[in-house]
Amino acid sequence: MLLAVLTISDRCSQGMMTDTAGPAVVALLRQQWPEAEVWTSLLADDEDAIAASIEQLCARDAALVLTVGGTGLGPRDRTPEATRRVIDREAPGLAEAMRFRGAERNRFAWLSRGVAGLRDARSF
Repeated sequence: MLLAVLTISDRCSQGMMTDTAGPAVVALLRQQWPEAEVWTSLLADDEDAIAASIEQLCARDAALVLTVGGTGLGPRDRTPEATRRVIDREAPGLAEAMRFRGAERNRFAWLSRGVAGLRDARSF
């Protein structure tokens, strides 16, 4: 099973900051699916590049693609728009649950615009 984690961050992709969120998500995935192959990538906040990466991973039959970052209110935060370009159907309850859990530790989690959804759900 192929799982993927895409960290979206201008500063991390330019080497100005170290990505800590992506590796944390990978660690959680490895706890749940120790046998899975986990791919990671670090991308700048570029809507076209994000959408293309998600599409490429789906074409490689990734069972799950998680994005980290780029969901705020800044002008370059375009991960939700890129995700919506790729998915067929949204699953808003998943995004709301993530915001709810995040708000337990960070009151600003409610400002996240993250989305979740399915692509090519014919196999379900």
